[in-house]
Amino acid sequence: MKKVFISRQQTQASVFRKALTDKGFEVHGESLIEISAAPFSSFPEVDWIFFYSKNGVKHFFEQLENPLSLPPKFATIGPGTADYMEEHFAHPSFVGDGHAENTAKLFLEKAKGGKVLFPRAKTSERSVQKWLGNGVTAIDLVVYENSPKKDFELPDFDCLVFTSPMNATTYFTKKKYRENQQVVAIGNATASTLNDLGIKNVIIADKPTEPSLVAAILKIK
Repeated sequence: MKKVFISRQQTQASVFRKALTDKGFEVHGESLIEISAAPFSSFPEVDWIFFYSKNGVKHFFEQLENPLSLPPKFATIGPGTADYMEEHFAHPSFVGDGHAENTAKLFLEKAKGGKVLFPRAKTSERSVQKWLGNGVTAIDLVVYENSPKKDFELPDFDCLVFTSPMNATTYFTKKKYRENQQVVAIGNATASTLNDLGIKNVIIADKPTEPSLVAAILKIK
Protein backbone atom coordinates (compact mmCIF):
# COMPACT_ATOMS: atom_id res chain seq x y z
CA MET A 1 0.00 0.00 0.00
CA LYS A 2 1.38 3.38 -1.00
CA LYS A 3 1.33 6.11 1.62
CA VAL A 4 0.48 9.60 0.35
CA PHE A 5 0.92 12.93 2.14
CA ILE A 6 -1.02 16.02 1.04
CA SER A 7 -0.42 19.40 2.68
CA ARG A 8 -4.12 20.05 3.14
CA GLN A 9 -6.58 18.90 5.79
CA GLN A 10 -8.73 15.99 4.61
CA THR A 11 -12.09 14.79 5.82
CA GLN A 12 -13.60 11.38 5.12
CA ALA A 13 -15.61 13.00 2.34
CA SER A 14 -12.70 14.87 0.70
CA VAL A 15 -12.43 14.17 -3.02
CA PHE A 16 -8.69 13.53 -2.83
CA ARG A 17 -8.89 11.16 0.12
CA LYS A 18 -11.88 9.19 -1.16
CA ALA A 19 -10.50 8.75 -4.69
CA LEU A 20 -7.16 7.43 -3.49
CA THR A 21 -8.36 5.26 -0.61
CA ASP A 22 -10.77 3.61 -3.06
CA LYS A 23 -7.66 2.71 -5.08
CA GLY A 24 -5.91 1.22 -2.05
CA PHE A 25 -3.74 4.19 -1.02
CA GLU A 26 -3.27 5.37 2.55
CA VAL A 27 -3.77 9.15 2.74
CA HIS A 28 -2.57 11.59 5.39
CA GLY A 29 -3.72 15.19 5.01
CA GLU A 30 -2.29 17.99 7.15
CA SER A 31 -1.67 21.65 6.50
CA LEU A 32 1.78 22.80 7.60
CA ILE A 33 0.70 26.43 7.75
CA GLU A 34 -0.90 28.35 10.60
CA ILE A 35 -3.50 30.92 9.53
CA SER A 36 -4.64 34.00 11.44
CA ALA A 37 -6.82 36.95 10.45
CA ALA A 38 -5.21 40.31 9.69
CA PRO A 39 -7.74 42.97 10.73
CA PHE A 40 -8.69 45.71 8.30
CA SER A 41 -11.15 48.56 8.70
CA SER A 42 -11.77 49.92 5.21
CA PHE A 43 -10.81 49.88 1.56
CA PRO A 44 -11.41 52.21 -1.40
CA GLU A 45 -14.25 51.95 -3.89
CA VAL A 46 -13.37 49.45 -6.62
CA ASP A 47 -14.88 47.76 -9.68
CA TRP A 48 -13.77 44.21 -8.85
CA ILE A 49 -12.60 42.17 -5.89
CA PHE A 50 -10.21 39.36 -6.87
CA PHE A 51 -9.49 36.42 -4.56
CA TYR A 52 -6.42 34.19 -4.66
CA SER A 53 -7.61 31.58 -2.15
CA LYS A 54 -10.35 30.23 0.07
CA ASN A 55 -8.58 31.79 3.06
CA GLY A 56 -8.70 35.16 1.33
CA VAL A 57 -12.44 34.78 0.79
CA LYS A 58 -13.06 33.62 4.36
CA HIS A 59 -11.07 36.29 6.16
CA PHE A 60 -12.35 39.08 3.92
CA PHE A 61 -16.06 38.35 4.20
CA GLU A 62 -15.97 37.43 7.87
CA GLN A 63 -14.53 40.82 8.76
CA LEU A 64 -16.93 42.92 6.69
CA GLU A 65 -19.19 45.26 8.62
CA ASN A 66 -21.37 46.19 5.65
CA PRO A 67 -21.43 43.59 2.84
CA LEU A 68 -24.05 45.63 0.95
CA SER A 69 -21.39 48.23 0.15
CA LEU A 70 -19.42 45.77 -1.98
CA PRO A 71 -19.13 46.02 -5.77
CA PRO A 72 -21.23 43.60 -7.83
CA LYS A 73 -18.25 41.87 -9.42
CA PHE A 74 -16.06 39.24 -7.79
CA ALA A 75 -13.30 37.16 -9.35
CA THR A 76 -11.34 34.11 -8.24
CA ILE A 77 -8.09 32.61 -9.45
CA GLY A 78 -9.61 29.14 -9.88
CA PRO A 79 -12.64 26.88 -9.49
CA GLY A 80 -11.81 25.68 -5.96
CA THR A 81 -11.89 29.20 -4.56
CA ALA A 82 -14.99 29.96 -6.63
CA ASP A 83 -16.87 26.94 -5.28
CA TYR A 84 -16.05 27.90 -1.69
CA MET A 85 -17.06 31.51 -2.27
CA GLU A 86 -20.36 30.59 -3.91
CA GLU A 87 -21.22 28.08 -1.19
CA HIS A 88 -20.62 30.48 1.68
CA PHE A 89 -20.73 34.11 0.57
CA ALA A 90 -21.36 35.29 -3.01
CA HIS A 91 -21.36 34.36 -6.69
CA PRO A 92 -18.18 35.18 -8.66
CA SER A 93 -18.53 36.88 -12.04
CA PHE A 94 -15.14 35.59 -13.22
CA VAL A 95 -13.37 32.30 -12.50
CA GLY A 96 -9.80 31.68 -13.67
CA ASP A 97 -8.18 28.36 -14.46
CA GLY A 98 -5.81 28.42 -11.47
CA HIS A 99 -2.74 29.38 -13.49
CA ALA A 100 -1.62 32.96 -12.85
CA GLU A 101 -0.50 33.95 -16.35
CA ASN A 102 -3.53 32.59 -18.20
CA THR A 103 -5.95 33.79 -15.52
CA ALA A 104 -4.50 37.30 -15.69
CA LYS A 105 -4.86 37.35 -19.48
CA LEU A 106 -8.51 36.29 -19.34
CA PHE A 107 -9.34 38.58 -16.43
CA LEU A 108 -7.80 41.56 -18.23
CA GLU A 109 -10.34 41.11 -21.03
CA LYS A 110 -13.07 41.90 -18.50
CA ALA A 111 -11.42 44.24 -16.05
CA LYS A 112 -8.99 46.31 -18.14
CA GLY A 113 -8.79 49.90 -16.93
CA GLY A 114 -10.73 49.16 -13.76
CA LYS A 115 -9.87 49.27 -10.09
CA VAL A 116 -9.35 45.85 -8.55
CA LEU A 117 -9.03 45.00 -4.85
CA PHE A 118 -6.86 41.98 -4.01
CA PRO A 119 -7.57 40.60 -0.51
CA ARG A 120 -4.56 38.40 0.15
CA ALA A 121 -2.12 36.85 2.56
CA LYS A 122 0.67 38.98 3.96
CA THR A 123 3.21 36.71 2.24
CA SER A 124 1.34 36.44 -1.07
CA GLU A 125 3.49 36.34 -4.20
CA ARG A 126 0.89 38.52 -5.98
CA SER A 127 1.24 36.31 -9.03
CA VAL A 128 -1.83 37.50 -10.96
CA GLN A 129 -1.09 41.15 -10.23
CA LYS A 130 2.37 40.77 -11.73
CA TRP A 131 0.92 39.48 -14.99
CA LEU A 132 -1.77 42.18 -15.08
CA GLY A 133 0.90 44.86 -15.09
CA ASN A 134 -0.59 48.32 -15.69
CA GLY A 135 -3.76 46.92 -17.22
CA VAL A 136 -5.70 47.57 -14.02
CA THR A 137 -5.29 49.67 -10.91
CA ALA A 138 -4.42 47.01 -8.36
CA ILE A 139 -5.09 47.69 -4.68
CA ASP A 140 -3.69 45.34 -2.04
CA LEU A 141 -5.55 44.43 1.13
CA VAL A 142 -3.91 42.02 3.57
CA VAL A 143 -6.70 40.04 5.26
CA TYR A 144 -4.77 37.11 6.75
CA GLU A 145 -1.32 35.98 7.72
CA ASN A 146 0.19 32.59 7.22
CA SER A 147 3.26 31.26 8.97
CA PRO A 148 5.02 27.88 8.93
CA LYS A 149 4.08 25.37 11.60
CA LYS A 150 6.95 24.76 13.97
CA ASP A 151 5.66 21.73 15.84
CA PHE A 152 4.67 18.77 13.71
CA GLU A 153 5.70 15.16 13.34
CA LEU A 154 5.15 13.08 10.23
CA PRO A 155 6.06 9.53 9.26
CA ASP A 156 7.66 8.70 5.92
CA PHE A 157 5.58 8.63 2.74
CA ASP A 158 5.94 7.19 -0.74
CA CYS A 159 4.32 10.19 -2.40
CA LEU A 160 4.28 13.85 -1.36
CA VAL A 161 1.65 16.30 -2.62
CA PHE A 162 2.19 20.00 -1.96
CA THR A 163 -0.53 22.60 -2.29
CA SER A 164 1.55 25.76 -1.79
CA PRO A 165 5.17 26.91 -1.74
CA MET A 166 5.12 27.53 2.03
CA ASN A 167 3.81 24.04 2.73
CA ALA A 168 6.63 22.58 0.67
CA THR A 169 9.30 24.65 2.38
CA THR A 170 7.93 23.85 5.84
CA TYR A 171 7.81 20.10 5.20
CA PHE A 172 11.49 19.98 4.32
CA THR A 173 12.54 21.86 7.45
CA LYS A 174 12.00 18.58 9.29
CA LYS A 175 11.96 15.89 6.64
CA LYS A 176 14.55 14.84 4.10
CA TYR A 177 13.75 14.02 0.50
CA ARG A 178 14.36 10.42 -0.51
CA GLU A 179 15.30 9.65 -4.10
CA ASN A 180 12.52 7.09 -4.42
CA GLN A 181 9.81 9.50 -3.28
CA GLN A 182 7.36 10.83 -5.85
CA VAL A 183 6.53 14.52 -5.55
CA VAL A 184 3.47 16.30 -6.95
CA ALA A 185 2.87 20.07 -7.00
CA ILE A 186 -0.48 21.81 -7.36
CA GLY A 187 0.98 24.46 -9.67
CA ASN A 188 4.04 26.10 -11.15
CA ALA A 189 4.87 28.31 -8.15
CA THR A 190 4.94 25.31 -5.82
CA ALA A 191 6.97 23.30 -8.34
CA SER A 192 9.48 26.15 -8.62
CA THR A 193 9.93 26.21 -4.84
CA LEU A 194 10.49 22.45 -4.83
CA ASN A 195 13.09 22.83 -7.59
CA ASP A 196 14.86 25.46 -5.49
CA LEU A 197 14.93 22.93 -2.66
CA GLY A 198 16.79 20.54 -4.93
CA ILE A 199 13.86 18.36 -5.97
CA LYS A 200 13.86 18.20 -9.76
CA ASN A 201 11.47 15.43 -10.86
CA VAL A 202 8.32 17.23 -9.76
CA ILE A 203 5.01 16.35 -11.38
CA ILE A 204 2.68 19.34 -11.82
CA ALA A 205 -1.07 18.79 -11.77
CA ASP A 206 -2.89 19.83 -14.96
CA LYS A 207 -5.25 21.97 -12.88
CA PRO A 208 -5.05 23.22 -9.28
CA THR A 209 -7.84 20.91 -8.14
CA GLU A 210 -7.98 17.75 -6.03
CA PRO A 211 -9.22 15.58 -8.95
CA SER A 212 -6.21 16.76 -10.98
CA LEU A 213 -3.86 15.95 -8.10
CA VAL A 214 -5.37 12.47 -7.92
CA ALA A 215 -4.92 12.03 -11.68
CA ALA A 216 -1.26 13.07 -11.40
CA ILE A 217 -0.64 10.44 -8.71
CA LEU A 218 -2.38 7.69 -10.64
CA LYS A 219 -0.21 8.41 -13.70
CA ILE A 220 2.95 7.70 -11.73
CA LYS A 221 4.45 4.34 -12.62
